Amino acid sequence: SKAYAKQLISIGSELDIIFKKLCQYVDSSKPRKYIKDYANILCNYDELIDAEVCFSFNRKLYKPFSNWTPDSSPSWWRAYNKIKHHRAEKENIKQANLKNVFYALTALFVLNRYLCKIVCADKIVQEPEIKSNLFAMAGWNICISEGNGFTKVISPEGNMKIVFENE
Repeated sequence: SKAYAKQLISIGSELDIIFKKLCQYVDSSKPRKYIKDYANILCNYDELIDAEVCFSFNRKLYKPFSNWTPDSSPSWWRAYNKIKHHRAEKENIKQANLKNVFYALTALFVLNRYLCKIVCADKIVQEPEIKSNLFAMAGWNICISEGNGFTKVISPEGNMKIVFENE
């Protein structure tokens, strides 16, 4: 649909920006222009391709970067490019569907979380203060600011501790 095409193009454009920025942090010496360049830098970075996102409405896990290699981009990325460059062709507009929009959105969430982790590396809280109502990173700690420098940290196993930012 045209609405899905607009969403996929918008999400894909944001992904491209975050890919470039994340690659710059991870290895600024390598080119960062195409998805193959991003793969050369990120496919072996901090288990990114195995990252799982929990969708809050069905509690299922999704892996937006599974099977991503320098020689094979994710299917949602290929769909984004077909729509971006050749959306007038009837076959390509079929790629504008809920599945591709959903996976592109989960990928954007993952990349943003990895970028937050780098930018906030010296902090206890390595995630946005306002939590997503849709997604959570599977296997990552959840940090909640309690005020006055204290943070509640909940592990993936459900263990909780309160830490002070200066510890």
